[in-house]
Amino acid sequence: RLVLEIDGVELDNLLELTPQGTNIEASGTLYGRIPVVFRGGEFVIVGGWLESSFEGGYIRYGAGELAPGLMAGGEGVNLLLEALDDFRYSRLRLELNGLDDGETEMSFRIRGANPELYGGAEIELNMSIVGRLEQIMRQSYEAYYEVPEEIADKLARAGARFADE
Repeated sequence: RLVLEIDGVELDNLLELTPQGTNIEASGTLYGRIPVVFRGGEFVIVGGWLESSFEGGYIRYGAGELAPGLMAGGEGVNLLLEALDDFRYSRLRLELNGLDDGETEMSFRIRGANPELYGGAEIELNMSIVGRLEQIMRQSYEAYYEVPEEIADKLARAGARFADE
């Protein structure tokens, strides 16, 4: 069992781990705990959570072109997207739990308001997403830090010349 203590992580830095092109911006500081256990030959998050500091922050999501399944969500999805156009939160909590099939459930509870929606009245958004978190993070990390092939070749040649001298 390994427990990661999170203290003062900026939300915009965590967004760098999401797939490119997600069209989301966010601010705020998070803290929390992420317990990790080794189960069934894999590392699994059990009872992890991240929570915002009392200063809050913002989330801005530009939906762009939506998948047909999401568009079929109707008025509730439209309201969610309108709120996330400029959502200023006072509290944010993310809970993480590994499932037996290797996927991770991520539950979000976010309280705040969009100044342009319902006169800025406070609302609470509750969402759950299930997916292979480790794959998403690994692919995003590799794409973000991947060195272009041409540069890697030049570095390898320079290293070889340096070793010969």
